[in-house]
Amino acid sequence: MTPVPEMDERLRHAVQGALKRPPESLYDLKKVKALNDFCYFGDPYYQEKRDGQEPGDFSVIGQMENLHTLVFGSPRSQQIPTVLAADFSFLAQCKRLRSCTNR
Repeated sequence: MTPVPEMDERLRHAVQGALKRPPESLYDLKKVKALNDFCYFGDPYYQEKRDGQEPGDFSVIGQMENLHTLVFGSPRSQQIPTVLAADFSFLAQCKRLRSCTNR
């Protein structure tokens, strides 16, 4: 079984919400069809906008071959800053993606 790659904690929470359980393998990521809750239950300090905040690692989204809906903002995460990603080149690998929103 291939282990789950490293990823941003907000992405990990969104994947866990989509699967209704923590991801255990790379195969679990292929089951994800929609990601829409990037607010996680960790320390609120890390969810607040800070000067010089580093972009998170969201590249694993490119391995979610069945992903069709990607919403980086949600009503529950309105107080949390926009998801920072170094680049969005991973989206080219999401062949079934129909909707991508950054509220």
